[in-house]
Amino acid sequence: MKYLLLLFVLLSMGCRERSARSEENALLVEWELRENRMDDEDKWLSVFRLVNRTPQPLSSSWELFFNHSPGRLVDTLASEEYGYEMRHWAGDLYSITPIDKSLRLEVGDTLDIPLIANGTIIKNSDAPAGIYLVIDGNDERVIYPEYHPIPIGKDVTLFKGRTQVIPDTPEERYRTYASLEVLQKDELSPITPEPVSWKLRKESMVLNDEVKIWGAFALKNEIDHLKEFFQNSFRLKVNEITEEGQKTDGIGLFLDPSLGEEEYHLDIGKSGGKISGGSRAAVFYGITSLKSLILKKDGYLELQGALIHDFPAHNYRGMHLDVARNFSEEEAVLELLDQMGRLKLNTFHFHLTDDEGWRIEIPGLEELTRVGAVRQHTRDEINGLHHQYGSATTTSGSGYYSREAYIRILKYAAERHIEVIPEIDLPGHARAAIVAMKAREKTLLSLGEEEKAREFLLHDPEDNSSYLSVQNYDDNVVNVCMPSLYTFVEKVVSELEAMHRESGTPLKTLHIGGDEVPVGVWEQSAACLNLFPGQEDVVNLAKLYFINNVSKILERKNIRMAGWEEIGLLHEEGVKKINTALATLNPPLLYHWHNASTEGSRLGEELAEAGYPVILSHVTHLYFDMAYSSHPEDRGFYWGGFVDTRRVFNFEFLPSFHKVEGIQGQLWSELIHDKAALQYAIYPKLFALGERAWKGNPRAEKDVAWNRFANRLVQWELPRLDEDEIAYRIPPPGGFIKNDSLYLNTAFPGMDIRYLEADKTDMAATYSGPVPVKGKVRAITVNRFGRSSRPVVIEEVSKGFKD
Repeated sequence: MKYLLLLFVLLSMGCRERSARSEENALLVEWELRENRMDDEDKWLSVFRLVNRTPQPLSSSWELFFNHSPGRLVDTLASEEYGYEMRHWAGDLYSITPIDKSLRLEVGDTLDIPLIANGTIIKNSDAPAGIYLVIDGNDERVIYPEYHPIPIGKDVTLFKGRTQVIPDTPEERYRTYASLEVLQKDELSPITPEPVSWKLRKESMVLNDEVKIWGAFALKNEIDHLKEFFQNSFRLKVNEITEEGQKTDGIGLFLDPSLGEEEYHLDIGKSGGKISGGSRAAVFYGITSLKSLILKKDGYLELQGALIHDFPAHNYRGMHLDVARNFSEEEAVLELLDQMGRLKLNTFHFHLTDDEGWRIEIPGLEELTRVGAVRQHTRDEINGLHHQYGSATTTSGSGYYSREAYIRILKYAAERHIEVIPEIDLPGHARAAIVAMKAREKTLLSLGEEEKAREFLLHDPEDNSSYLSVQNYDDNVVNVCMPSLYTFVEKVVSELEAMHRESGTPLKTLHIGGDEVPVGVWEQSAACLNLFPGQEDVVNLAKLYFINNVSKILERKNIRMAGWEEIGLLHEEGVKKINTALATLNPPLLYHWHNASTEGSRLGEELAEAGYPVILSHVTHLYFDMAYSSHPEDRGFYWGGFVDTRRVFNFEFLPSFHKVEGIQGQLWSELIHDKAALQYAIYPKLFALGERAWKGNPRAEKDVAWNRFANRLVQWELPRLDEDEIAYRIPPPGGFIKNDSLYLNTAFPGMDIRYLEADKTDMAATYSGPVPVKGKVRAITVNRFGRSSRPVVIEEVSKGFKD
């Protein structure tokens, strides 16, 4: 049955399924990319096509709303030349309507609407999203048409800026994978990250229906965690003994003050096992390694005998999740924390707020979630934000964590010895909060409560500054010169602090963002000009004023301040310079992310040398929202390059990075509309992150190290993800046909490859070596449950092709 399903997938490629047409989706909208590098300039041409399949004409009094490719401005003036009026609402939301109101779209007719935008695109996921129409200006009459973005074809040349993109072809993949080979399972560590020292014993401990766990009362959390694991995963009866002293059978947990803070020993023999750690966290890490040593035999379980000594290379081992651009439910967050704990990652950077959403309940400021956590069709944003990132046709645009949900997340993380660092993004990326506080102001003013209305205000109505952010907002920066901002910060921090305290996990660090504040802010702000009269450098002074004020609020609460690298930078005559004065006082923890240029690649070192504690968060290796490859079907961004699992694995700590505290992976959620997309973007990259964060640089030559790691993924880790029902990304095979012989390989050696000749209709065959074929072949990589990669078409190569 599994193979029949695979055959169906292969044969049905390119087919389009259409549901029964309702009155709404009887209107069809298509989109197609026509040209990159239009007129040899940094812009591209695409076309919306409206097809009227309804039983009556469509009047010209319609507005088509859509979210355009993020960060790429549409030329609204150019649309007038084609007879359309286009409006940019905010961010990536646009609307378009005919100028000539006498025109109608007759039944069966089509209408082409050209769009010109800056930049270039290479991905199907770059297509406009969230398409809907408003008819006759009636905001209650919203139509969601059937929408078909046409995949980017081979005839469209792909550019990244001015550089032509090297296509991700089966032939190129085959060359990339050619050096990989399958290794014997017993050569590989069953544990990721691979321990510093490990040895598997011949004898093992048989786990019968009952297992004994014993240890000191101080390790009650760790004992309970291991107990629940045995009970929930294997339905074993657990005899828990909480007492001091040595035992000779079962599994014992110990604290050993002679070991380092995160150092542990794991010793498993035939009769029992022992975990010793320098702290509760270290003992927990020993438990996660023990879990990886459980083997399922015929009718019983076995705990592989082993002797392990292990400790991390870096103190900070983090993963960042953005839930503001698109919301992830609590269940998805807990799942990520589970996998982080398994990989000994110890910090969860929780990006809770941004321009497109405020995702945490703050009692007393209900508008933050009543307005700031909702995206909807709106013109005034009194009850919600504009749609962004396709949220009109998804469910991920709206949502937030209640106090209770956030506390549950904190407790779940703490059980896995993961510190949660919440991020409240200021002063830029703050539009959701600004709009919410405007709505609060309006409500209170209508009640005559003027003083309350301005208590938490974040914008200055008299600020005439002009700017445009990277994400195309002209109103997303708070006014740092207004006292009400710091009243707001104090309130939010106090509520976060209370939630952390209630969870039993004190708020140690707060990330305040600080990134991507656009040029032009505060220059014409009356509040700032009055605060710094006669000063020329108002913007830098205002920024320092903000950092100083927030720092004081956090210092009073004994909370460490963290931020993106921009917190430690000043701008002088357009040049970035390190704020050395801030570094010598109480320097914030800085996350170095923008290393995509030569200048940027050195910045992390320079910040560390200046005295800042630094976390490496490089876009070129550690941004999980970057696409796995250049192929149009591989969803994701690419402004910082392409980041696949091997790219993460190849991250290298340079000798000059000796002052950094650690590394962190990032997932920004503009394209994450559901749990499946979240899993696809994170896994298996997270395993490479865990390996690098714990071990530092590979100890073997890079290709050799990667081959061993890729084998470990296939033979140990991916089957565990399968059991956890996590839909990790399966890479497509590489291959070519030469002299009528088919050659295939895969990025993860040992995964099955199935193929089918294009003109055949029988079952897909399993590839085991070069095989004669006639004509084109379709191929997929599959896991053990039959879930597959995207299908690829393999063709005959030229005679000069070298593999």
